[in-house]
Amino acid sequence: MRRIWSKLFGLRPATAIFDRATGTYNRHYAEKIFPELADEARRSGKQLTILLIDFRGFHRWKERFGRAKGNMILSRFVKELQWGLQQEDRVCRLSGYDFILLLPDVGADRVPEYCHHIFQAIKRLPVDIEWSCAAIHCPPDSRSLPELLEEAYGRLALPPLHRDDPR
Repeated sequence: MRRIWSKLFGLRPATAIFDRATGTYNRHYAEKIFPELADEARRSGKQLTILLIDFRGFHRWKERFGRAKGNMILSRFVKELQWGLQQEDRVCRLSGYDFILLLPDVGADRVPEYCHHIFQAIKRLPVDIEWSCAAIHCPPDSRSLPELLEEAYGRLALPPLHRDDPR
């Protein structure tokens, strides 16, 4: 199986592309697939959008209730989020409490729909979690995923949302 993934994604067998705790793709996968998605968007004239989701203060909740319960909540969030996404949309866990959605062929007009979907996924969780979301529309230049994420993190400076606060 590792050889198949290695050939498909050009990764060394030791490089994991899935996050064990949540079962979704991880940062390695996002960094590998992003240039391909960006090139396809440029060639086809379609848009590519990145949504960054940040769970603020979740580390305190995880410290209080334990790693296993914290991972269970994040895993449930991923399952709730993936339900209803398009097949080509990709959910990736960047780090502890940060996720991105890589959204091919999604423009600014559809971002509110996706943010509402994120809000609904969080609302179905059994805990109250503060969260923030930032959208970046990938320009036709050749900026890398880390550069775009830096811009997205800068946009997260807004006050966090609660699961019952659908701003």
